[in-house]
Amino acid sequence: MKRNLLIAALLFSSVFCFSQQNNFKHEIGINLFSMIADYDDIQAFTYHSEPFSGIAYKYHSRKHNFRGSVNYVDYSYNFTGIHYMKGEINILNFKTGIEKRIFSGDIQIILASDLGLSYFHDNYESSGDFIPDLYDGYYKNLSVNLYPTMGLNYSICKNLSASIESSFGFGHEVYNTRNNALTFWAEFYPISVLSLNCQL
Repeated sequence: MKRNLLIAALLFSSVFCFSQQNNFKHEIGINLFSMIADYDDIQAFTYHSEPFSGIAYKYHSRKHNFRGSVNYVDYSYNFTGIHYMKGEINILNFKTGIEKRIFSGDIQIILASDLGLSYFHDNYESSGDFIPDLYDGYYKNLSVNLYPTMGLNYSICKNLSASIESSFGFGHEVYNTRNNALTFWAEFYPISVLSLNCQL
């Protein structure tokens, strides 16, 4: 399925690459790949990646670009040792923000800030001494987030570009299912977006 999406994205982008349109106000992007680094409950960094995780839209003005995106990520994890824990995580994330592009050539630096709303769902099972109050079950939360971001945009042709971004994510839960105090979290995204973009 994801191979078919890649082929469709390349065919779709080729139409715009041969377009004669020079000026554009709108940009649609497909997130081809992302990588997230989590500082997890066993106090260690874990990395996971996700292809084709979302779409983005940008409106270009003279000084700034306004942007919005929808992303969906799902991945599994498995911790073993003196304890055992495995599960599957699903994340749905909505973002809106503003960006500034530095330089006007084929390569541009992107400086951006996004506000986000994310829904997190973890189905898990555990045993051993790892967080004794956990057992087979689920955990959900809803959080409001801030993402300072920096990246590069490369113009492939008149109406086609590729971009890569890295960001930090800072969030605060507004709801969770553990009846605990609402918590603050932070994540690092080495590759938050690697996208193929069509300008309209």
